[in-house]
Amino acid sequence: MFENSSLEDMTNENIRQIDCAGSKTTTNVDEILALIAKKPNANILLKDKEICKQVANRLGSRLYELVYSSNRFYIRLDAVFIANALLDSKNSILMVDEIDDIFNEKTPKALIKRILSENEVLTFWLSDECEFSKYFDMVVG
Repeated sequence: MFENSSLEDMTNENIRQIDCAGSKTTTNVDEILALIAKKPNANILLKDKEICKQVANRLGSRLYELVYSSNRFYIRLDAVFIANALLDSKNSILMVDEIDDIFNEKTPKALIKRILSENEVLTFWLSDECEFSKYFDMVVG
């Protein structure tokens, strides 16, 4: 699938670190931090990127965004698995925006459960609408 590009090139194109300095505090952050204390690799569904930055800032973690570079389901899904393999699960947070192409009516429920259960890195999934909210550890917004 990625014959012409190395793993490093693909990673650099699809995952980037986000600057979290100066993010404002919100009450949802304390609830999220309480969940993370119990489950460090939680999957949290959000609508707001700002909350991701706030949590990363409070935890002193690096926030990485899975860049929306392709609407092809399997490329974005591969990038999620690669990010989980490469990022430090104790000091990194992954943010996946526009998840409607990953979690949609065509995605088998077993695959959704696998994606969420095998995450080793705390992951924020961003969407304005998601019919699969019942699979997430927390839904904010």
